[in-house]
Amino acid sequence: MVSRPVVEMLSARECRAYLAQVTIGRVAVTVGALPVIFTVPFVLDGDDLLIRVAQLSVLRRALTGSVVAFSADDFEESEEDSWSVLVRGVGEPSATRPWPRCGRSLCVHAAKLPSATAS
Repeated sequence: MVSRPVVEMLSARECRAYLAQVTIGRVAVTVGALPVIFTVPFVLDGDDLLIRVAQLSVLRRALTGSVVAFSADDFEESEEDSWSVLVRGVGEPSATRPWPRCGRSLCVHAAKLPSATAS
């Protein structure tokens, strides 16, 4: 008999703690009326989720002013402490530059973390 994982909702504080453990996530946007998922580097800046994107990229255009979904997780098949966090929000350009030598890259503020849910 296969055991089913226990799914529990986490607080925004717990979501921040889990997200602080990883630096890569996935962002879902709409491009040409079709859903697209990009793997992206990200950082937390307080309650803000910042995603690094190229200045003139398709992703930046798709993020700016649009509702987006962001997900990050840590899954170990042999461990019971796997997690997944989903953040939803509206993308907007950010003046914050958490990455050194960003060059032509740009940070997009994807969401405030209180909208985060996790399991």
